[in-house]
Formats: sequence, C-alpha cells, structure tokens
Amino acid sequence: MKTTILTIACIFSSIATYAQDSPYQTVQDPEFPYEPMIINNDLSLTPLPKEEGFVVGIVKFIIKNPHSPYTANGKSINIVVKHDPINGTVINPRDTYTLYKLKEGSNDSAWIFKKTEQQTIPIEVSKVRENIYIVTLNNLEPGEYAWKSRMVNVFCNYFTFRIE
Repeated sequence: MKTTILTIACIFSSIATYAQDSPYQTVQDPEFPYEPMIINNDLSLTPLPKEEGFVVGIVKFIIKNPHSPYTANGKSINIVVKHDPINGTVINPRDTYTLYKLKEGSNDSAWIFKKTEQQTIPIEVSKVRENIYIVTLNNLEPGEYAWKSRMVNVFCNYFTFRIE
C-alpha cells in the first residue's frame, strides 16, 4: 500500500514538474524583429549595442567601434529575438543569425576582419512562443563578439558585446 501511494505521488510530482512553464515564457517580446536583446538574471532585457559596419569587397567587414560598450557576465548568455516571417515564409533562426568572435588585430578606430578568418560560434535556438526565440550562447571565451543577422533591414549593422 505504501509503495502504491509513493508511486502515485511520484507520478503526480513528475506531471506537475513537466507542466511548469519555462522561466523564459515570461520574458517580454522584443519590440523590433531581428534585433537581439540580452536576458538578464531578473528576466529584464538589455539591447545589445548596434554598431555600424560596412562590407569591403566580398568578405571583408569593418565595424567602426573596436570595443563594445556592453560587457556580458559569465561564459554563457541568453538572447531573445523576435523573428518575423518574410513574405509569409518562416526562415529557420539558425540560418538567420551568426555570432563571430573577433580576432585581435583591430586598430583604435575599427575592427577590420575577414569573414573567412573569423571563428563563428555555434548557437542553440529554442522557440518560446510564436515568432519569439531564445538563443543560448555557451562556453564563450573572453573577447569581443559581433552578432549579425542576415535580414536585409539590418544588413550593415552588427550587435556587439564583450566577455571579460
């Protein structure tokens, strides 16, 4: 009898735990699509600084500010993005965003880098609700990072942060 009651209690406990929402269900939606927002410990959002950049040739990029004004704490961060369909077509967020770890070699006025020489960082993407995704970046080494969206409306903008 005790075993039966204990088994039933464990089943109900498991169901209750499984039914609880992810803490990210309460994260507010970003106002603008394709612009990343850092999720803080209290689930508030901080926009990543948008840095102007431009393309020189086919694969050379220049970001005007060599040091991001935003410093992220820890080796792992979570970013929320609003990812709207384009002309009714949903595009996989993993194919839309790229995170670059910028190599040393910038000067005092700009990061100058070739896409082929930069280390791209794998991203984990999970859907929270319609058009809202959490991007998890794990095991980040100290350094400067640039987040790029392949969407036309932010073609020459990079969103930057630094890990110390």
